[in-house]
Amino acid sequence: AGLRNQAITDRYEPGSTMKPFTVLAALASGRWHADTQIPTSPGTFRVGRLLVRDPVNRGTITLLQALQKSSQVAIAKVALDLEQRAVFDVLSRVGMGEYIGVGLPGEAIGTLTDQGLRNPVVRTTLSYGYGLAITPLHLTQGYLTLANGGVRMPLSVLRQDGAPTGERVIEESLAREVVTMMESVTAPEGTAP
Repeated sequence: AGLRNQAITDRYEPGSTMKPFTVLAALASGRWHADTQIPTSPGTFRVGRLLVRDPVNRGTITLLQALQKSSQVAIAKVALDLEQRAVFDVLSRVGMGEYIGVGLPGEAIGTLTDQGLRNPVVRTTLSYGYGLAITPLHLTQGYLTLANGGVRMPLSVLRQDGAPTGERVIEESLAREVVTMMESVTAPEGTAP
């Protein structure tokens, strides 16, 4: 265990760190905007047998506030409004569920499947980071793609002679908007001031 590089070998369910990608899918649909209102009262929302809950009743909040406050209820409602594959497709484009190939021993492949997307419970839990398994390296690549304006870059632990060639996987304006929304989490009214 002392020799294992957990950033590349250990998979986990990432939870709320996936919410920016659900917000990205919502913005990409064209039906959602940062100021779109989402009713979350009474702070719970039932999807089949699953009870989605927020720690408090947030009332009606915007898509921006859903990310800022990390609202499970709002994110679940957004995901269920989108096409069945919308969130899955965004996660796939940024590299979740793939073999990244940095060349270090023991690198784990992420687990992301489109099986069960017809089931609203599967889409709901995926929207806030459950039902998939990734490593911290996958999360790094996904967030790097957002920070890089939607261009997915190959990751390496070796120094490169020149800048690697990336692949545009997200529209630049959408990636920039999500990053700006993510910054609001650290504002005084966010969850991490």
